[in-house]
Amino acid sequence: MRLPVSLLIVATLLLVAGLVHVAGQRWPQAPVAGDALEAGPEDPGQAPAPVDDLGAGTEGGGEEAPAVLEPAPLPNPPLPERLAALVQDEGLQARTFGVSVIDEGGIPVFSHSADAQLLPASLQKLVVAAGALATLGPEFRYETLLGATAAPEPGGVLHGHLVLVGSGDPALGSPLYGQVRGDRPRTPLEALADRAVAGGITRVTGDVLGDPRVFPHQPEAPGWLPRYLERGDTTRSSGLTAEGGRRLFVEGGRLRSRPADDPAATAAATLHGLLTERGVVIDGGAGATHAPPAAPVHVGSVDSPPLLDLLRYAVQRSDNHLADAIFRTIGLAAGDASWAGSATAVEQSLSVLDLDFAGTVLADGSGLSRDGRLSPAFLTALDVAMTNSNYGTRWQELMAVAGESGTLRRRLLGSVAERRLRGKTGSLQDVVSLSGVVMGPADERYHFGVVGNNLDQAGKESIRRLQDLLVLALAEDLYDCRWVPVQPIPDGAVGPPAAELECAA
Repeated sequence: MRLPVSLLIVATLLLVAGLVHVAGQRWPQAPVAGDALEAGPEDPGQAPAPVDDLGAGTEGGGEEAPAVLEPAPLPNPPLPERLAALVQDEGLQARTFGVSVIDEGGIPVFSHSADAQLLPASLQKLVVAAGALATLGPEFRYETLLGATAAPEPGGVLHGHLVLVGSGDPALGSPLYGQVRGDRPRTPLEALADRAVAGGITRVTGDVLGDPRVFPHQPEAPGWLPRYLERGDTTRSSGLTAEGGRRLFVEGGRLRSRPADDPAATAAATLHGLLTERGVVIDGGAGATHAPPAAPVHVGSVDSPPLLDLLRYAVQRSDNHLADAIFRTIGLAAGDASWAGSATAVEQSLSVLDLDFAGTVLADGSGLSRDGRLSPAFLTALDVAMTNSNYGTRWQELMAVAGESGTLRRRLLGSVAERRLRGKTGSLQDVVSLSGVVMGPADERYHFGVVGNNLDQAGKESIRRLQDLLVLALAEDLYDCRWVPVQPIPDGAVGPPAAELECAA
């Protein structure tokens, strides 16, 4: 007996309302992380066994009273049938979307246009995170240097320039930016001002110059729309940035920001201000140059937080500036930090995972580019491969957790999927996407990807609803959940009964 779609929907709405009884929450242990990305041992796993339909008894109670049915589990269709029913929802008809579900061994469980190459939006950040772990390692740190064109003379006068040499670090920022974005990892730019003062510099007769040459001068990725910068969705890419690539200013008594026209010049100006606050007199100004003078005198350096911290924030909070800079840093490590060179470097870094890159387009790191293409099948294959790799634990630590953190902190609250879904969301004006894993008892889990394109507002709502219902179905299957009527059902009753969810695992 198959459960009607209407009853599935009613049951799911009851679950979301909080009528849930779940026994125990166990998380599988991923492999211990190592120093280099290695694919896990081949283990095809087993496809989840179909759940048998459960019928209700019909024992009567005599002539004086109508027969009743004792509370018993409602019929549960096999998981593939349940997922197939979800994608047939009326609101999804004529929509462009793809779905892929595989188990922990990579065995397909369900697919709907899973190989379609679609705009992934911020799910692109997952590919960047995987490539960064493989190429740079979780403990990698950016190092930003401050040099001088001459040594300070007695009395602390520097007859020359200070040169701030960018390393591509997207976390460099002032204390003011730290106050505004206190949860964002920050490389303290003021540390370089402190080192200049500690080195005896009291006056600079020249300028504070910013050197962004570590990245080729390509401030915008192919496929970016003008409105991204106009609305502040992202900032221009540069080898030297501070304040997340933004220019901070006060307007109407409020601190505001907008994308910097020249991030390297803004970074130099920020350092200029920090030096001035510390009493250093600077005769010149601040600016950027792609032909800086030689700066043989080392004034100081500052290291960023570990890459793992940057990736965690970029994935959980969907930080575009961080993701694009890390993307280009992967290219830099391979010898070409252009957008195209970085795409090639990311693909090469993941070759050990034996992923099928046919049809994929990695146009940037953030997923803002309209040229980017990934399939749901690729996303699920990437997730299972990284989870089974020697970076498995750290990989899962990057993800947002349903009901707890990042962009999933308000999703699926009070449901069986709360804290059991780990993943990444994506959204553009016409795109809604979600990819991740639903954890089950022991080592059981389902990896999934749902990507919708060319969506109007109603379509976006339908895809988000599909995402939630699919995750709930996966969690209920993993934890052997059944909807059980709350009260005995009178014989001849019409309509679905009130029910609550009971989970065996």
